[in-house]
Amino acid sequence: METFEKCKELYESVRSWKEMAKDECKMTMYSIQKHGVLGTLKNEIVAVGDDVVDLGNQTGDILRTSSTTVPHLMLRQLVISVELCKQGAK
Repeated sequence: METFEKCKELYESVRSWKEMAKDECKMTMYSIQKHGVLGTLKNEIVAVGDDVVDLGNQTGDILRTSSTTVPHLMLRQLVISVELCKQGAK
């Protein structure tokens, strides 16, 4: 996925919006010629579904990681706050 992001950034840096729109039109026309209108629509819907699944998996990973990290960070902040209060009371 990281390689894709690097390629995407490079592509976007060397192509104008007009050129990217032309590329999209050409790819869509090619897909319609190869798969037909309904086949192209089906493929697009499947791709969107795959994106949703990937996003769900990434969200789950983030939640699992944060659920183990956030309590430690909060406890650390609480300890620091207590220490600062003790120092201020002296």
